[in-house]
Amino acid sequence: MRLTKEERLNLWTILQSTTFQPFQLEALGTWRFSSQTAGAHLWIVGSVHGNEAVGAVVLERLMKLAIEGHLLSSGTVTFVLGNPTAFLEDLRYIDQDLNRAFSQRVIVDGNIELNRQAELHRLLKDQPPQFVLDLHSVSSGDHGIVVYPKESEKWAERLGCLETHFCYSQEHMAGETLIDAAQSYGAGVMVVECGHHHSSNTIDVALAHIQKLLHYFEISSHPLIDIEPSTPSVITRYRSTQMIKPHLGFKFSFPVETGSEVNKGVTYAVDENGAHIAPHHAWFMMPSLEVKPHDQDAGWLCSRELIS
Repeated sequence: MRLTKEERLNLWTILQSTTFQPFQLEALGTWRFSSQTAGAHLWIVGSVHGNEAVGAVVLERLMKLAIEGHLLSSGTVTFVLGNPTAFLEDLRYIDQDLNRAFSQRVIVDGNIELNRQAELHRLLKDQPPQFVLDLHSVSSGDHGIVVYPKESEKWAERLGCLETHFCYSQEHMAGETLIDAAQSYGAGVMVVECGHHHSSNTIDVALAHIQKLLHYFEISSHPLIDIEPSTPSVITRYRSTQMIKPHLGFKFSFPVETGSEVNKGVTYAVDENGAHIAPHHAWFMMPSLEVKPHDQDAGWLCSRELIS
């Protein structure tokens, strides 16, 4: 799902129009739609990383359905465009990675991302959702991946439509993510990496998971895609064992993508501090092929297991 800067501005203009204005919340880029019938409160989030356009496109589509009365039969959905400033600039982030910045609850005069995480913390605290689904895409390969902390394993097995899963440990993250923050307020949480940033199938992958989520919580029976998604019969689950921490000049030593293997003792990357050597037989998860100076991680080394 690729959008030019002009297309991003046009989409943002639509989202800020009078059509959606009655549903806007105090925080920029957030909207809430409620039915007349009690039910679950869910968050659907997109473009926490501003260069990942699929979430913003899906949010607009769902919000139009909500206005037309075709989305909700009960309950409430809050839609969140994670990082509007970075989205408009087609950048992953402006000052720092928003999806590693949620460990700080309150910020006074912080940078773009610190201010944004403080706004989203307030929303989560004021009316905690029962579940948060966060839509992303990847820069390497075209893997659809369900991502979650260990506490959400059962949620992911129920609601995931993809066979590749990444269960991470917080100690292997460079900072707290949006779903980590949401989990601290009692929400079930899950990230869906919908495929490559520029892949044409990312919207369908996103809609499949959203449909399954809405149907599971019984707040909508409206079909978003032609075929009801199912849970894969076999899940390949990767568990983080180590974060790949880059330094200046970081570069992988051979082509890698999610699922690539590396044997113990092999140098898999180099940077100004020297060689990155695999401490055990491992698999790569979401390796970053273009590491920016402020990036705190370049993917993960993982163990692997099959679940049927």
